[in-house]
Amino acid sequence: MKDIIHFSHANGFPASTYRAMFAELADEYEIRSIECIGHDPRFPVMRDWPYLVDQLIDDMARYRERADGEHPAVWLVGHSLGGYLLLMAALKRPQWVKGVVMLDSPVIAGWKSGLLRVTQRTGLDERLSPAAATRKRRTHWGQSRRGVAAFSRKAGVRALGRTDVVRLSSTSGCARRMRAAGARSRSTGTSNI
Repeated sequence: MKDIIHFSHANGFPASTYRAMFAELADEYEIRSIECIGHDPRFPVMRDWPYLVDQLIDDMARYRERADGEHPAVWLVGHSLGGYLLLMAALKRPQWVKGVVMLDSPVIAGWKSGLLRVTQRTGLDERLSPAAATRKRRTHWGQSRRGVAAFSRKAGVRALGRTDVVRLSSTSGCARRMRAAGARSRSTGTSNI
């Protein structure tokens, strides 16, 4: 039996964006994920994301129920916000977890966490954090190819030579926009990614 990775994506990047990475891992791991965290009305997005953590736990619980109690512990792997959410899920259900891998995830502890709370109470977090920059970021292109072209010019993407990942993200975003509003998240197995 393969080890299981329950993957959680970064903010703004659906799980299918990571197909290239999943393909590299598919021989040794079964990959599970929620396609779009935060799009299920049962788990609303709010400060500190407690319901998104619950959404991940709920998704893992459904796999466990199907296995009739014979479900092994899983690896939790998350990118950015996804890593943070999985860390919080692991703290709530440590018996379900083999380990946590966080890729570029924002974990703030110690005195910095106190400073963050002050900035949140005063509203400064919205102006000083990366959230301010994301509000100015362009989110729509008329066509997928324009989005790919815009991001492919970025130095980091050129250095990695991974325009295929940009193309997956852009195509996924454009396709999703064309679908009816209010899309629900869905769990996907390796066959769907």
